[in-house]
Amino acid sequence: MNAFRNADGTPARRIDSNNVHIDANGVAFGHWKQYLSFILHQKGASTQQPLAFVLFGAGKTEKEINGYPTVKINLPMSQSVGGSIQPKDAIMINLGATPITYNANVAMVTRPAVGYTKLSYRIVKSASNTKVFEALKQKPNF
Repeated sequence: MNAFRNADGTPARRIDSNNVHIDANGVAFGHWKQYLSFILHQKGASTQQPLAFVLFGAGKTEKEINGYPTVKINLPMSQSVGGSIQPKDAIMINLGATPITYNANVAMVTRPAVGYTKLSYRIVKSASNTKVFEALKQKPNF
């Protein structure tokens, strides 16, 4: 959520789908069918609080919907906690008088360059069985 910022630089709050109303403050996420009727019902009027919607599944869209500017964003997210993170295309619509901005550089997720850590250990010949020590010299056993 740190990628979404209010005009004063503070992080925008996430709005639960049950708490979306005209006086809500923050960002609501959902499918475009879920919030389109709410957006169209506002008839282009700005809300007093910063309010934005991130809508998935919208595909191509105009530069504005009902007088509200739209921005196409690529949002990294997962379907479940601990799931794999995939980029999803979305449309961000600001309804508030002060806009909420999205910083893609903050939201960017990079995979680690190496999936494992190399470890090394030392076996002391005098402290181990000679057969074990000799077997470790062979490449398939190490």
